[in-house]
Amino acid sequence: ELSILQNYITPGETKEVPIYYNNTYEENITVTIKIFDLRGNFIKEYDPITLEPGITKIAEWYLKNKNEQEVAPGIYIIASEDSKGNKARNMVIFVK
Repeated sequence: ELSILQNYITPGETKEVPIYYNNTYEENITVTIKIFDLRGNFIKEYDPITLEPGITKIAEWYLKNKNEQEVAPGIYIIASEDSKGNKARNMVIFVK
């Protein structure tokens, strides 16, 4: 099972969100990451990454959209899908 570990920022101190995954399969898998706002609007996508088993920091989101513009304060969803078709989601709350 693939899972996103809890992601959070400290308001006023952090301008990036680390994204960690726990690959509990006994083999490498490929993961695709997309970020959406609560309305379902697409914000950003990362290139697919191959993960070995275990916990791995796979990306940092610098609170910018696909056009490299800062996102508005609010709640965003980090969604992923692995090469086995499993999906994981986690909410990240931003307060500016």
